[in-house]
Amino acid sequence: MQEPYAGDGIEGAVRERQARAVRAQQSCARMLFARNREHLRSKVYARRAQAEIAPQGGEAPGSAREVEQTARSFLRCLGESAQRAPQSARFARIARPADGSVPTLVVVRRDRAVAIDLQLRGARRFLIHPRERTLEAMPGHDLPPLPPRPRDAHKASMGRVLLIAGSRGMAGAAALAAEAALRGGAGYVVICCPGSITPELTAAVPSAILKPCGGPDQEKLGVADLAVMTRECASAQSVVVGPGLGAGARSWLPAFLRACKSLPLVLDADALNALAERGRLALAELPTDAVLTPHPGEAARLLEWSEGGERVQADRAAALTALCAQTPAVVVLKGADTLVGARDRASWRNPTGNPGLATAGSGDVLSGLLGALLARGMTAWDAARLAAWLHGRAADLIAERVGEDALIASDLARAFGAAFLEHAALCGVGAKAC
Repeated sequence: MQEPYAGDGIEGAVRERQARAVRAQQSCARMLFARNREHLRSKVYARRAQAEIAPQGGEAPGSAREVEQTARSFLRCLGESAQRAPQSARFARIARPADGSVPTLVVVRRDRAVAIDLQLRGARRFLIHPRERTLEAMPGHDLPPLPPRPRDAHKASMGRVLLIAGSRGMAGAAALAAEAALRGGAGYVVICCPGSITPELTAAVPSAILKPCGGPDQEKLGVADLAVMTRECASAQSVVVGPGLGAGARSWLPAFLRACKSLPLVLDADALNALAERGRLALAELPTDAVLTPHPGEAARLLEWSEGGERVQADRAAALTALCAQTPAVVVLKGADTLVGARDRASWRNPTGNPGLATAGSGDVLSGLLGALLARGMTAWDAARLAAWLHGRAADLIAERVGEDALIASDLARAFGAAFLEHAALCGVGAKAC
């Protein structure tokens, strides 16, 4: 097939203006030619894959068009452009299972593969080991699916997160948590914050609803703001307390926790420090649908360990067990291989994430995401595990593009969408999610 060429009909010297027009026509022609060539090639690949998988002397299950559409759908889950699919992927054959069930089409990209049931019943994600020529199921398939988002959903049906956060100089923590909650699928995010940071939050998160407390000179939340905070609990489906609060939360936190005790709750950062100041009794009084998200230093303060975070890091599993023994709440012990635990449950180790998460604000993003999942109806245990997995997977996806050193907290929430798609594929609902 010969590539079309525009401009053959122009005779004589071509003026500069005409030359630019000709070059533009040539560029468009080449682009259209390449696009059509890729489209034709994708059909050839699809038919080849279908023929390869078809049983001897029989018809392949599903048409070539179904194979092509399904492969393209899952390639989008992998982050590939459908137009580039034939160049960046190959189709591999899996032998027909001994039980006579339908064979599987495997779409491969780099060190990832998606196994697609040709009856379109779902997909599983694998890691590829080229030397051993084996596929290993990627960890994470035991996690619960995201709550459904019905076609007739509206913002009031997708959950309302109440965020108690921020202080002068720490507006960014509140903004990070709020954006994470919104990108986690919450319909509304309401921020109770001191009046001094209202302009900053309005600019940073215009989709959030602000409930400023005090005047423009108020630097942090206090006892006088309890009425505003407790009033907002009446319409919330979950509450996140702590990001960027600053010191002083101890004076009003106990009364606020009593007011919202019927709501799923996330306690992070300065809220955890306020709990630690009150002692172990405060941990014992927390409800079972509360989630604590300490880093090693905060965990040491909650446990009253004078050695600090070093002791926690020396035996993270023991620290998690000690925390779970003191509280009925779910505990997310952040760090390398984040651990999730709860009383009378086996601990769960998160397989995603990388050292790029060692950056200010990444914990605030996790808290906001947790709040969204709780507001959407997940249990504290399921929400804690899924939030940790999605948070870490978002960091992995960013690191694949820009490396770990350049990762900052504000990148994370913007990568949630791709992490959600990967999780949907792991849960066997990838075709619908894509």
